[in-house]
Amino acid sequence: LLQVGSNEILRSDSELLHRSLRGQGGFSRLEVYEQCWHVFQQMPTHQARLAMEAIGHFIRQSLDR
Repeated sequence: LLQVGSNEILRSDSELLHRSLRGQGGFSRLEVYEQCWHVFQQMPTHQARLAMEAIGHFIRQSLDR
């Protein structure tokens, strides 16, 4: 799971990593959160709460595989 903000300094790196992982047959999901920045998940915002919920869902889904 790659989570990146649309204003993230490492957004292009995240997109490249996602494409590379998928291209090699790996499981990868990229989520882009609008108007967010680097480590936005640590801030008390609505987007951060949604991202943290998505992390939990991703982990549960991965454990069920």
